[in-house]
Amino acid sequence: ETSFTWVDTDACVADSEGIAQYTDKFYIDTIAGFKCAQDCDIANGLPCMGNPESYLQRFDTAADCCNGGLGWLDTDRCIADTNDVAPVDQGSGEWYVDYTLNEADGQCVKDCAVGGPSCGGLKDQWTVGYATSAECCAYLSWVEPGDCSL
Repeated sequence: ETSFTWVDTDACVADSEGIAQYTDKFYIDTIAGFKCAQDCDIANGLPCMGNPESYLQRFDTAADCCNGGLGWLDTDRCIADTNDVAPVDQGSGEWYVDYTLNEADGQCVKDCAVGGPSCGGLKDQWTVGYATSAECCAYLSWVEPGDCSL
């Protein structure tokens, strides 16, 4: 008897029998843009995205999927993307470089939702954040100190 230990047992049986059996577990959906999806009937709406390939790892919850499979993403944003809802994100308050400013040399702005003289909007999840504007400006060594931050 051959054992496919990496394959979810319920999914393997469903695939073998050619039936649409759902596990209600979560998996990483790279087709929809690196988010978690649930193994359930698409007719139920998001996060249901149907049966994944049997070789894909399954997680019990969306949070487990986000943390275990997409660990580089912010968990709250990942769960919000999974459910197709806007995250309640006020920003981290960190400083980051916005390369669309200062004639593309970059300028340090604050990660915040809206408002404030230094606010640059919400930074992308993969953008490096700095605790202070001085730390951010140290990264932009080619920018004059007076032009470094908003």
